[in-house]
Amino acid sequence: MWQAHDGECKLAPVIIVPPKKIHNVTGAQVYLSCEVKAVPTPIITWRKVTESPKGVKLLEELPGDRVNMAVQVRGGPSKHESTGWVLINPLTKEDEGVYQCHANNMCFLMRKK
Repeated sequence: MWQAHDGECKLAPVIIVPPKKIHNVTGAQVYLSCEVKAVPTPIITWRKVTESPKGVKLLEELPGDRVNMAVQVRGGPSKHESTGWVLINPLTKEDEGVYQCHANNMCFLMRKK
């Protein structure tokens, strides 16, 4: 976590419920979720860790161009919390990998694998 600016902030993003490891089969429907609390209320984005042909790790913003993927965020379940989901349907071999939930709130940035 790092501070984005020196303004007044009451609570940096805290990941309350991180994404869980999921093992599934090709063709299945998969949900990843993440709950974050912060004041002001956090904004959640999702990224997939990919690797370039030269072995450099890259972060792919989701859903991007993926037609089998949807990203949704809503407020709650409590005040100053946000919940984010990634839905992958159908799951393909190319979807295998590490996904990250990123949260910020004008004051701080944070990520959780």
